[in-house]
Amino acid sequence: MLDLNTLIPPDFPWLLSEAIEINHAGQILVRGRRLDNWGDSHDFLLTPIPEPGVLSLVGLGALLLLGRKQSS
Repeated sequence: MLDLNTLIPPDFPWLLSEAIEINHAGQILVRGRRLDNWGDSHDFLLTPIPEPGVLSLVGLGALLLLGRKQSS
């Protein structure tokens, strides 16, 4: 388990309190409560952003596949 509050900016004025659903794209629907008005709740959609290292590996893999096809 992971505290989703660690993945949002520290100055975000909401506390994420409940994960509702996750889809195949890794997006997570969560419910949060406003820190300065605990009675106010709202749902949010969190969308993952790949880390730069992951994007570099995907790009390198694509280049290797292209080079391999051209040499065949």
